[in-house]
Amino acid sequence: MMKLKFKLTLLLLTLCTLAHAEEYLVLYNSDGTKIEFALSTNPVITLQDGTLLVKSTATEFSIAIENVQKYVLYDNTTDINIIEESEAKPFISDGHVVFSQLKAGSKVYVYSTNGQQLLSFTADSSGRIDIFISSLPKGICILRSPTNSIKITN
Repeated sequence: MMKLKFKLTLLLLTLCTLAHAEEYLVLYNSDGTKIEFALSTNPVITLQDGTLLVKSTATEFSIAIENVQKYVLYDNTTDINIIEESEAKPFISDGHVVFSQLKAGSKVYVYSTNGQQLLSFTADSSGRIDIFISSLPKGICILRSPTNSIKITN
């Protein structure tokens, strides 16, 4: 618990120094959902009785602390910037991009370099997605899972 409080304190300090319109605080829920707070809306994080509460000028959100999978600061100017890494790394083999160790039902999205979502894929019951590279649009694509992003050229 002390480690989490320390991380939240560091996050608050970072939020104070990084408040730019195109940057976000993103909270990932253990069920795979996420909520984003623009730093320009001045999100304030408090922890009370096992509940994490985020209040900003635009919205308010609360979640049991044990349901917070991770949190990151995200810059949408590149639309691929994820700060925290996961053990679940995608790999490329025989013309396929394989995502594994995902939660069943998790999504992998395919984006163009200008940030437009082109396709999406859903993890099977074992948490695996196998994408045949030649089925992707030609050119540079960004593949983004809940925990990783990779750039490929097709």
